[in-house]
Amino acid sequence: MQDLLYRFFHNRLAVFGSALLLVFVILALFAPLLAPFSPYYMDTNAILQAPGDVHLLGTDNLGRDILSRIIYGSRISLRVAFTSVTFATICGVLLGISAGFFGGLIDHLLSRVTDVMFSFPEILLALLIMSILGSNINNIIIAISIVYSPIFARIARGAALNIKNSLFIEASRSIGVPNRALLLKHILPNIMPPVIVQITLSLAFAILAEAALSFLGIGAEPDTPSWGIMLSDGYAWLELGWWVSVFPGIAISLAVLAFNVLGDSLRDLLDPKLKNVG
Repeated sequence: MQDLLYRFFHNRLAVFGSALLLVFVILALFAPLLAPFSPYYMDTNAILQAPGDVHLLGTDNLGRDILSRIIYGSRISLRVAFTSVTFATICGVLLGISAGFFGGLIDHLLSRVTDVMFSFPEILLALLIMSILGSNINNIIIAISIVYSPIFARIARGAALNIKNSLFIEASRSIGVPNRALLLKHILPNIMPPVIVQITLSLAFAILAEAALSFLGIGAEPDTPSWGIMLSDGYAWLELGWWVSVFPGIAISLAVLAFNVLGDSLRDLLDPKLKNVG
């Protein structure tokens, strides 16, 4: 662990991604203290006002402060990302290690289900689920969880297949260790490195998915300060107020960049083949 922490803090990309992510977490946690205005407050005297001293990032077509809505929008994006990826990780990993460890019918059924789900583009599958469940934040979380569960299931299954025939597993079996203990105490800890990397990458994709669904009008409610809704609302006003869409787009890009950079860095740090590189 000391070696891992040393290499982490000496990896510039890992530190940069973590610092950028920490900024968004702080914005989400302390939004009421950091936002200069309420995200719902409409200043009728400052409609489509350009960035200035009072409204640092300008206002939208209803006179709402862009900076305040971006800060509150980080709450929605991070909530959707962390909650949906947590559910997807738990369900996918449990199904994956069970299928890889036991094989047989469980493995066959999981493989066929994941093949069917992978045949659909991720955003299209999320659109299908949202059209069935309806438009709200909780349904976005459910849709993204369902879409990304097969990814974790396939990763966990592949890792479990590589580990289940290892000597330490055979030794544990020979002394009577039950299957449940083998799964939770031996196989699960040994498959976590690729799962951790996939978690960070899936968080980035979840933010993009939430923004895309909200942009299309089937995500969060129209009045919600969501980055995707802000992009959608500002699309019609680009010629009069470019800042309405540009700044939410920058926020989405920076959040995705933070998770992607952190994920790439963790992949290098957790790969034993690269342990002594550099």
